Amino acid sequence: MPTVKIRLVQDGLENNALSRYDFELSTSPIKGNINTPLLDEEILVGVGPQSPWYHKASITREALQTQPLILTAASPLRTLIESFLATPTNPVIPAFTTSDRLSIYELTAENLGCSFIPTRSWNVSNLSNVHLLHIAPERLTRRIFLSSPADLQLDARHQQVGEVIRGFFESE
Repeated sequence: MPTVKIRLVQDGLENNALSRYDFELSTSPIKGNINTPLLDEEILVGVGPQSPWYHKASITREALQTQPLILTAASPLRTLIESFLATPTNPVIPAFTTSDRLSIYELTAENLGCSFIPTRSWNVSNLSNVHLLHIAPERLTRRIFLSSPADLQLDARHQQVGEVIRGFFESE
């Protein structure tokens, strides 16, 4: 049986050349690559049990602008959130920044701020003491793409892996 090596990266190289990778999951089309939309997902707001929004269905952008925020470290998700929330007179200054999702959940559950949780790509199954809210009236969403270099010679095995990845997201 032949050895197959598929290189897949989830983050870190968006908008850069992917000479070392066969596939990348990206939140924006990468110039010069073949970009296939995989899914659209809503970004929800997580709040802890002491939050006045804990038993509500939604929160407004204006309310979020007055709350302590728990954000990821520099990433396309953080850039999206900052673009959505910032105004010329009210820049987004997080109370906490971390790259660890578990820390984001724990800080939220301890009522230290509001966090932002993608509905599908973060595969959240247990968020005890964190309530998820929609942003209203305008929801925050993002699209995720499967990207591969246009000049990559996709053999049958690469094509099969690409189909498996697309099938996984279609079944979600």
